[in-house]
Amino acid sequence: MENPDNSHIKAFLIKFSYFGTDFEGFSLSNSKRSVEAVINRCLLENNISTVLKTSSRTDKFVSAISNCMYIESKFSPSKILGILNAEIPEMVFHSWAEVKKGFNPRHTGSKSYVYLIKINKGKREELKKILLKFQGTHDFRNFCKVDTRNTIRTIDRIEFTETEEYLMVTITGKSFIWQQIRFIIGYAIDQSGSEGDPFSNNVKRPVPALPHLLFLKDIFFEGITFNVNFPRHKKKLDFRKDLSYFSYYFFSELQNVTK
Repeated sequence: MENPDNSHIKAFLIKFSYFGTDFEGFSLSNSKRSVEAVINRCLLENNISTVLKTSSRTDKFVSAISNCMYIESKFSPSKILGILNAEIPEMVFHSWAEVKKGFNPRHTGSKSYVYLIKINKGKREELKKILLKFQGTHDFRNFCKVDTRNTIRTIDRIEFTETEEYLMVTITGKSFIWQQIRFIIGYAIDQSGSEGDPFSNNVKRPVPALPHLLFLKDIFFEGITFNVNFPRHKKKLDFRKDLSYFSYYFFSELQNVTK
């Protein structure tokens, strides 16, 4: 039986998956059907936690294989994941790690995002060449939705995986700003074949790529190892007929992350 004594409350990081198109945005304040709102309601209704902090606020319609949240609870990790998976069928809560109380889940080592581009094989090398120009440290003010944050960011690496129809672009860095990945992809698609410098002063502000083909693949924390507790008995997230390859790739990557 779980011990209700507050002195036994522990802090956990929990990784979870979702299709962004199932929700009306991410932040708690956006909607009763936002990602955070759905999780928070479950935590409160089941007396799991009154604390909820998330690592990455994905844009509306952007999906995640491994977003991460911080909670404090008297319950065991297996019970917490069991309740969350039972109560929220449109999400998969699959990994956990115990951390010190007060841990900030936004202090990550790095994050990896994947964008799927349907493109002919003959045009892929041009697209890759443009995308690789974004590696390193740059001022991304022309490649984001500007707010109060510093627009100088570092992209550690950009990698590619290919199928007959798709080019999967994986972008990894310590932190990203609002819609940064989507602006980068939008620029690369529009400027395919161009030899120009994307960071020159005369570059026209690009149109961001659509959000529904982007997902947050994983979040890494230095010195923290996650325990996988994948709910194998749980029904899979609904396969998206309108995004059939995205669904297939999403589930493949989810299985890889939770091996």
